[in-house]
Amino acid sequence: MCDTTDSSPPPLACVASSRPFPPKGYVSEWYPCTNHAIKDAWNDPQSPLQQQIIEALGDINWISIDVIRSGYAESYEALDDRSICPVTISVHVKVGSTTPEQGQAAVLRCKKVLDEFDFSNVEVNISEARRWGAFCD
Repeated sequence: MCDTTDSSPPPLACVASSRPFPPKGYVSEWYPCTNHAIKDAWNDPQSPLQQQIIEALGDINWISIDVIRSGYAESYEALDDRSICPVTISVHVKVGSTTPEQGQAAVLRCKKVLDEFDFSNVEVNISEARRWGAFCD
């Protein structure tokens, strides 16, 4: 059962990432991805990028895939400069559905696809998420 009265999103647990995990106590922030070439390729229905990323995820039971800027720092103020936040393909999976080993293998496959498209500066992150609010089962 889902509590729709809670207005805050559930906490996320990172399963795997192409970036090192941040030190304990760091905060994270997400921003829309603008001014990066992946935006056009990701949103172009003629581009095979999305399909190849989905295929690279294999049997991972994903909920959503977003292209964002994601940053970690000691404080939110340190993240005011969004340019320090790398462009990231953020994949959300159901809680408990993906082991760190499965996640890391999928991250490596996705990074290979990104390299083939000349997006080696784009990171990949797989995190657990719970459905909440209007997205409850």
